[in-house]
Amino acid sequence: RREIRDAIAYFRLAVSKSDDLAFERIVNTPKRGMGPKSLGAIHVESRSKGVPLLEGARSLLQKGKLPRPARDGMAKLLGGLDEWSELLRESQQNHAAAADKIIKQSGLLEMWANTKTPDAEARIDNLNELAGKIKEFESIQAFLEHIALVAESGEDADAKKVTLMTLHAAKGLNSLSCFCPDGRMGASRLSERWMNSLSAASKRSAGWLMSGSQGRKRFAS
Repeated sequence: RREIRDAIAYFRLAVSKSDDLAFERIVNTPKRGMGPKSLGAIHVESRSKGVPLLEGARSLLQKGKLPRPARDGMAKLLGGLDEWSELLRESQQNHAAAADKIIKQSGLLEMWANTKTPDAEARIDNLNELAGKIKEFESIQAFLEHIALVAESGEDADAKKVTLMTLHAAKGLNSLSCFCPDGRMGASRLSERWMNSLSAASKRSAGWLMSGSQGRKRFAS
């Protein structure tokens, strides 16, 4: 559920401030006035300094370079993360209470309380029950490791998906459908080996689609 993934992202960031994926998920959840321009500036600052996104945001905040709508929200988020990181270090024996505090102070409960959707109450209940689940583990870090293992082992090998591969790698594989983008016979003609691979792959698929284009444009970066 979305609310659980958001809470887990807060936990991950409190445990490791270099978790850029977690930062991107929660930086504007709940809303903190972080628009595309602000997020872009954080990415540029992070790359220029060679630091995680969170530290890039801290740098911009200290320089006063974040837009005013985002400034207060980012200051509150960074202050909260500093407090929660310290709390987790000091609360090894009471990590469930620490998790409950993070959930409450993150603003997730308030966000869903103000959301007038039929499932808002159920989402709030899920967040309130999460701390109780964490109590079953020796630490939040152990809980996060368990979640990662469950997510990895829970991948459904039979689920519908698209696999990207070279034509040579596709030879001999059974596929429902194959798509070959921009397979044109233009200036550089298809080699005999390429055509043989194409034939071998298409024979073992239920459907085959080759797209083409009349011309290409190349732009310098």
